[in-house]
Amino acid sequence: LKTLPYQEIRKKLYDLYLKQVDMHDIIKYLLQFLIKIYANNKEFCYFVIEKAAHYDHQMCLGNKEIYHLEAFVFGVKNRMLCNII
Repeated sequence: LKTLPYQEIRKKLYDLYLKQVDMHDIIKYLLQFLIKIYANNKEFCYFVIEKAAHYDHQMCLGNKEIYHLEAFVFGVKNRMLCNII
């Protein structure tokens, strides 16, 4: 996630969207994966949990799930790049 360019991430997300993969499942999978990988960095884990909950809830309220998924992924990526985990 950290090394992939934004356009490539967006393309992969849209591919999943077009294959009708549930966007909530993608957030859940990414959340579990990131927490497992960064288990020693509690601050980052709390950030990811907070963002996952926020954007998962936003998906329930809105009708463009892909936008909320992108916002979650790009927000986590930006945090990873800015804080140098």
